[in-house]
Amino acid sequence: MINFDDDDDDDDDFGFDDDETWDDYDDGFSDVSIQQGNFNCSFCGAANHTFIDPSQGMEQEYVEDCQTCCAPNLLRVNWQDDLSAWTMESGEE
Repeated sequence: MINFDDDDDDDDDFGFDDDETWDDYDDGFSDVSIQQGNFNCSFCGAANHTFIDPSQGMEQEYVEDCQTCCAPNLLRVNWQDDLSAWTMESGEE
């Protein structure tokens, strides 16, 4: 338990020992970086920017709202080995 009233302990305000770093809590995905992606809204056609988290797998499907009209878009994201790139398709939920 974190004690915020005791200034004599070696923990910082987040419960980490002063000698520890975030690298000590590696979750196995530190070498995977978030990628930027783009899609056109299936409802209004507006261009949208989003982010792809490779740690979620090579095939992903999730809903993201349009940044212009707020309509829910079903995004299908796939890693294409032959292109060495992500492909993204949007459709109506």
